[in-house]
Amino acid sequence: MNRNTEQTGKVGGGCRFVRAAAVGLLAALWMGSAAWAVPAASETSGTIAKRPTPPAARATEPAVALDVNGIAIDGWTFSRGLEEYLRENGAGTTDTAAARQKYEQWLVEQLLVQSYAQNTGLEYDREFQRRLQSARRRLLYDYIMDREVYSWIRITTDSVKRYYETHPEEFVEPERVQVRHILASTRAGAERARERVLGGEDFAKLAAEVSIHGSKSQGGLMPPFSRGTYQPSFEQAASALKVGELSPVVETDLGFHVIEKTAEKPARVLAYEEVGERIRRMLYERECAQRKADFLETIRRTARVASQKREAVP
Repeated sequence: MNRNTEQTGKVGGGCRFVRAAAVGLLAALWMGSAAWAVPAASETSGTIAKRPTPPAARATEPAVALDVNGIAIDGWTFSRGLEEYLRENGAGTTDTAAARQKYEQWLVEQLLVQSYAQNTGLEYDREFQRRLQSARRRLLYDYIMDREVYSWIRITTDSVKRYYETHPEEFVEPERVQVRHILASTRAGAERARERVLGGEDFAKLAAEVSIHGSKSQGGLMPPFSRGTYQPSFEQAASALKVGELSPVVETDLGFHVIEKTAEKPARVLAYEEVGERIRRMLYERECAQRKADFLETIRRTARVASQKREAVP
């Protein structure tokens, strides 16, 4: 298979492995395998602990980029952590001097706490070890799903267009209307307001004067709405009007309304350009779920799973 795809799991970020710089780096520092943290020269032995060579290490990166109380971070680990830090903080992958300095300050704080935990023995605390193993399982799960499942997914433009063309009913924007109204507590009050509008008074000024609805501060103007937003009697009266036309008095649970339609927008099918990315994300999430289920089923077939049943504690 070819991983150089037109569209991979970066769409939406919903089921793709989101690298959590803080949890990932710190868990790896304590576990000693993922982040390639290196104990520096020991004060007692004068030796440097042997470490594995990080994958795809670049010769231009320093052997030790940061050292805090004998806990060393090599150049490869520092660079990868910086990339993740920039992504997590919305800075893209731009390695600016300010961002680099901020990341280094953050990392120094983490290593100071790690050093404290090592010196006090708290890194061996039972609760911490439980959390560490739990974090490791989560990180490993996300990494494997990202590497073995999500990174293979390809959502092509052709498949997006095909879905759009074969599911037009999903992209219908319903009719939307906009009205302004005057709400009164009695039918007689609404009738008087209606007569005053028909007599030439300004609707907005009258709404501000006599309406008991919160929209009075906007001259009675309501936001555009589609069917199913308000009570049926209100919507039916509004829909039946022409733009600029005044309704008879309409009763709802709120009271009695006088409605004037100010605008209408007929139902339409949204253009492909308006929904293409939404379709792409939806197809990607759907493919993620299916491939994840297939992958788990495949590895479950050859697995041994034993569960010790326990009685419920009363």
